[in-house]
Amino acid sequence: MNGITDLFQKENEYFDGQHLPGFVQGVVVENNNDKFKGMVKVEFTVWESGKNMCEWVRLLSPYGGKDYGTYLVPEIDETVLVGFIGGSLKRPFLLGSLYPSGAAMVSENFDKKNQKKRLKTKGGLDLLLSEEDGKQSLTVTTPKGSTLTLDDEKESCRVADKDGKNGLTLDYKNGKVELKSEKVISIKAGSVELSLDGNGGAITLKAKKISLTADNEIAMKANSAWKAEGAQVDIKGQAKMNLQASGPVAIKGAVVQIN
Repeated sequence: MNGITDLFQKENEYFDGQHLPGFVQGVVVENNNDKFKGMVKVEFTVWESGKNMCEWVRLLSPYGGKDYGTYLVPEIDETVLVGFIGGSLKRPFLLGSLYPSGAAMVSENFDKKNQKKRLKTKGGLDLLLSEEDGKQSLTVTTPKGSTLTLDDEKESCRVADKDGKNGLTLDYKNGKVELKSEKVISIKAGSVELSLDGNGGAITLKAKKISLTADNEIAMKANSAWKAEGAQVDIKGQAKMNLQASGPVAIKGAVVQIN
């Protein structure tokens, strides 16, 4: 490994032995070392390939402190720009990365009004911010296509899979919440469970106590069979109660009391 001073000793007419004004272009060759965390090793590309490796270089961050900040370490093979604090070769720092010619990240996101901002990782995690007036939105997309979208135009928040078959939508504008699943929706709170089975067309609710209250009316209807079962069953009408069937009515018990 060469020191930066050694690299510039005979190669730059502006080098006075200790200081160098301006910046130098290079390529990241290493970005992972336990002794130099958050730093990268750079090969300068202005001279002969393979002979211009420098020591580990600190990264310039737009925001950073002891317990907070941004952490974005350049990937290997990224083209970067290195500067020197006070022009001192003993104090190098990396300003940032330079897009290669024809980079898709640039061509895909160019906007004449500069209303689009984007952060996409090498692994495919994608953050897109649109600043069109009245239509501002934020979209996070994973490599497999899952999305989280906050949309000011629709006044909504939506989480969904790539096909839109499973998701949650909060519609603030219309006061609507939609939870959609291709197969099963399960809601749990402590010992209480509510399951909606889209495959079997069944709803299951489990709890220690279930109460249904309506200000006016509760209607329960089954096209086939309707069953109510318990160790003790009470049916009471405060004003009136009718029991009616189009077929036979059977009342059975160890003791049957009427009136």
